[in-house]
Amino acid sequence: MQYEDKDVSCKLKATILAAALDQATLGIAVVDTRQRYVQINKLFSNIMEMDSERLIGRTIYEVMCEKFGAVQAEKLTNIAKQIITTGGCYTINEWKSLNGWQYIDWTLKRLELDGVAIALLVTIADVSKHVQLRREVETYQQQLAHLVAKNTAELRRANEQFYAAFNVMPSLMSISDQQGRILNANSSFVKVTGWKKEEVIGRTPVEIGLWSQAVFEDIEYKFWQEGYVRNMEITLMTKAGQIRSALFSAEKIVVDGDTQILGMATDVTDAKLMKSEMMRLDGLDLVGQMAAGISHEVRNPMTTVRGFLQMLLKKEECKPYQEYFELMITELDRANSIISEFLAVVKNKPSCHVETDLNTIIKAIEPLLATAAVASGSTVVLELGKIRCLLLDDKEIRQLLLNLVRNGLEAMEQPGVVTVRTYEEEDQVVLAIQDQGIGIPPQILAKLGTPFLTSKNNGTGLGLTVCYGIVERHKGKIEVATGAEGTTFYIRFSQ
Repeated sequence: MQYEDKDVSCKLKATILAAALDQATLGIAVVDTRQRYVQINKLFSNIMEMDSERLIGRTIYEVMCEKFGAVQAEKLTNIAKQIITTGGCYTINEWKSLNGWQYIDWTLKRLELDGVAIALLVTIADVSKHVQLRREVETYQQQLAHLVAKNTAELRRANEQFYAAFNVMPSLMSISDQQGRILNANSSFVKVTGWKKEEVIGRTPVEIGLWSQAVFEDIEYKFWQEGYVRNMEITLMTKAGQIRSALFSAEKIVVDGDTQILGMATDVTDAKLMKSEMMRLDGLDLVGQMAAGISHEVRNPMTTVRGFLQMLLKKEECKPYQEYFELMITELDRANSIISEFLAVVKNKPSCHVETDLNTIIKAIEPLLATAAVASGSTVVLELGKIRCLLLDDKEIRQLLLNLVRNGLEAMEQPGVVTVRTYEEEDQVVLAIQDQGIGIPPQILAKLGTPFLTSKNNGTGLGLTVCYGIVERHKGKIEVATGAEGTTFYIRFSQ
């Protein structure tokens, strides 16, 4: 009766164990010490795609050969032998079956009784979906990485192209934040303004003195009203203090989600000077045509009238009218001098250029210059440097010097000093005439050399026009620097 109870108990335990094995989430098999399968659950059979008749009683090697091939069968057999002998546990991940699509994880563990190996517990898991998902993720990651790399390369190339174009643009360009602080500036900005890039980064144009607060406020008002600025004429000041005219434009750009301002200023100083010069030359042509047309016709009658006035002045009965005769003669002389100035600006006036030392001409007329200065209580100082000889028309250079020195003397409201300097600068000979006057008003400065332009009550407006004509015929150039402390005319000869 006791034996029957034991048999029932064993059968119950076997039934419970078999049911538990079939409910397991892993494929489970028991292998004896000769590596033969003695028990398996349903999941093991399903994963191995073999029913229990094809597994029970067969060795690991036989089953593995059929499912995974001889190489892996040999490997698993050796591992099983080692574990049965020495104990422990061994795991093999993602063994690929012969069908090419199934991947299985294997775990082998020795079962012992009183320290003696009695069997081998084998568990397997089908990880094919996991492998497939991981590979899909890896493929997606590779594609994503490729796309990111491609987009990054395109973005880098676009940035390089933008900054290459940004730097080679002839216009002054800058990128600023919304407070006007400069974040970047191109090569033209550095070249024209004279500031190094590191000197302007993080500062506003007002802070570096590029333009005034009033200009900044005008730009800011227009920009925030309309969202952009187009060809707004502004005045810039370089680091060296040079005034430049420019057409300024600005546009909003977005960089990394941050709104910034792209500004561009086109320097039109030279274009304006050229336009002014063309107007001056047109005026010279007009004056020249007038001078050529009226010089003889007007001078001859004037000479006759002057002669008769002088003759009448000597008659006794005309003595009471001497003051009137002298006034008429003075006015005739003044009219004659105006005609002479007209003739002096004729563009195609013949010149006699001889190789001469400019300093010699200046020293020769020094007494005339000193006499003109004494009349106003001022002084003319000569600072003559060592210079090379030039091809000069002696008479025209004398007239040039007299006109500019007299202008300088008349520009000083109080007695002062007019300095005449000569020196060489690079490949040019420079004649500089500096006064201590109050400077030239901007509206006059912009039109210097234009015929009939004058700020004097009794001036003809032809003195500087004559000077510009003389310098032009000597292939030279006139530059003017003016301010509250005086004005300097630089005549540069490039012969």
